[in-house]
Amino acid sequence: MMFILAALLAAQVSSPMLGAYDQITPKVAATRIVRCGVGPVTVRSDEAIEEDVLVVVAKGAITDEQIACIAKAASFYDVELPRDAQPRLEAITKAKSLALVKAEGRRWLTTHHLLGKLPQYEAGVTDDDSFARSVEELCGASGALHSQFGVHALNPAWANQQQGPPKEDGPLACVINAAWASGFEFAFIGNEQAKP
Repeated sequence: MMFILAALLAAQVSSPMLGAYDQITPKVAATRIVRCGVGPVTVRSDEAIEEDVLVVVAKGAITDEQIACIAKAASFYDVELPRDAQPRLEAITKAKSLALVKAEGRRWLTTHHLLGKLPQYEAGVTDDDSFARSVEELCGASGALHSQFGVHALNPAWANQQQGPPKEDGPLACVINAAWASGFEFAFIGNEQAKP
């Protein structure tokens, strides 16, 4: 399963989404954050997620303007702020990420002549099960969003039945991009190894 996710994400990352972030080192990102005037920044390697985290030791209260500066300065790196400031930064980074994946999903669906066929989705209004079935039908991915984990998760059994590495234009890519383009929350379950 992780092989499928990694291969698909590698294909997606080669897309225009990479251009949305400055390709910089953690040290450069830390230096840029210091220029936001919040205090010293250290880089901590988080072995659990295999990523570098930028840790801000604030000199005082962090303003909304400084939060916006930090979000831009950090590029794609995770930033750890004092408890009172963290939710404000996460709101900015989540909004940026959602906008990027929505645009990427729409781009992919347009390229594959599917955007006009994507049903409308509105959280809390649209029936999730009906929408998931429509996406499965659109993508030729029957059962991809139906499992014991609910319709907002990729069915691990369905994913494991796919033959070979995921294709950039295959049903898995279609399901992911349809979810992204519509704003339908979507998750992967588990860290299972791909079966040979």
